[in-house]
Amino acid sequence: MIPFRTQRLATSVTNRLLNIHAGLPPRVEPGEPAAPEPSPEGQELDQKLNAPKGGTDADPADANAIALSPLAK
Repeated sequence: MIPFRTQRLATSVTNRLLNIHAGLPPRVEPGEPAAPEPSPEGQELDQKLNAPKGGTDADPADANAIALSPLAK
């Protein structure tokens, strides 16, 4: 984690919130963006994660026994 001075970080966040409240557009700095554009692989992964999940074939009692087995030992 990058060690920021707390006061500077708090002032920056406060100034951004006040600008939003005043209806000012966000400051845009020239140059490369701070974060890259989303990649197509990320969109595919989001689709896979948001797809409906299939049901399990285990009996609920067996599923509980398997889930709690490391805790019972």
